[in-house]
Parts: sequence; structure tokens; C-alpha cells
Amino acid sequence: MALAASASSVRDDTDARVDERTRIARDLHDTLLQSFHGVLLRLQTVSQLMREPPGGSARRAGKHDRRGC
Repeated sequence: MALAASASSVRDDTDARVDERTRIARDLHDTLLQSFHGVLLRLQTVSQLMREPPGGSARRAGKHDRRGC
């Protein structure tokens, strides 16, 4: 009887740990990883803009303003 109770307790603890790890993984995916992806996209944009001649990005931004984009 005590062995069965002990086994059940171990299963409950394991289930609780798996649930917590799943929750943490989901939180990381939904928040942290998506934030990193956003930062990466912004850094790529900055890198591309830095390669343009001075004023090139301003001219391009003006084109978007006129088109309403």
C-alpha cells in the first residue's frame, strides 16, 4: 500500500514538473523569442540603411509618405 502511494506521489511530482516546463517553454516562445526576432529584424533594417548613401533612406521614406504606405 505504501509503495503504491509513493509511486503515485512520484508520478504527481513528475506531472507537475512537466506541466511547469511546458508552461515555461510556451512563455518563452510567446514572449522572449518573438521579442528577439523583432530586435533581429530591426537590426537587419538598420544594417541595410547604413549601407545606403547619405539621404537615401530619407528619399525612400518620402516615397512611402506620398504613396500613403
